[in-house]
Amino acid sequence: MTDNIRTVKITCLPERYDNIVELTGHHVITAIHYLITWALGSKRYLNVDLHIQEDGEIIATYHDKDGKITYVMGGIWHNDENRYSFHS
Repeated sequence: MTDNIRTVKITCLPERYDNIVELTGHHVITAIHYLITWALGSKRYLNVDLHIQEDGEIIATYHDKDGKITYVMGGIWHNDENRYSFHS
């Protein structure tokens, strides 16, 4: 059953996160949630690493159980529209 364990790693400096919350409000939490749960039902995307950038951009790298990258998706913050969009 351990082949189905999912892991999530979030990389973001604490002061950077505070700035992003100030910039995006609650939207960053929604974006993180979406990127974490996007492939929850697939063994091909067991693990996800999220890297949160200073401008609010989030890079999600999905890996299989052997650590091979199987997908990459980005959450892009649109300050003028007050929303994230997601792109692979």
